[in-house]
Amino acid sequence: MTSRTKLGSGPQHEDIGRPLQGDELHRFLALGLVARLACLDSDGWPYNVPVWHEWDGNGFWVIAAKGAAWARFLTDDPRVALTVDEPETLRRVLCQGTAVHTEGPIAYGRWNAIARQMAARYLGSDGVAAYEANTAGLERCLFRIEPRRLVGWHGPGRADRAP
Repeated sequence: MTSRTKLGSGPQHEDIGRPLQGDELHRFLALGLVARLACLDSDGWPYNVPVWHEWDGNGFWVIAAKGAAWARFLTDDPRVALTVDEPETLRRVLCQGTAVHTEGPIAYGRWNAIARQMAARYLGSDGVAAYEANTAGLERCLFRIEPRRLVGWHGPGRADRAP
């Protein structure tokens, strides 16, 4: 069984080359797909890191471990790009936005509930307890990515044509 079959959401021929919008976009971002967050390092070079994300319908939440280089980079220069894609189907969401440092580094805060939601999606309900046990007491920073530009696309095609 391929990933496309498991997800039950691969593009049909009529979907290829059209925007991914509305409920489709929200359902796609609710899948357990790792995002790639791009920012600029302290020397101005591009820096890219895979991250778990939580889409709330208006923006993305990401959580960084205390001391993560990319957390410092986001604080120094909040301009970011975030990509969520599904290689099997070529569906993708591309975001340019601003990272807002909302809390941390702290061991217990708003980030814990968001991390639980992420763990359930990425690890399954059985993985949540193990995730919480392995991260208990660790300090984290919570960032919200506020999209300035957000486009989604089905299959091969030009995402720059999306609304």
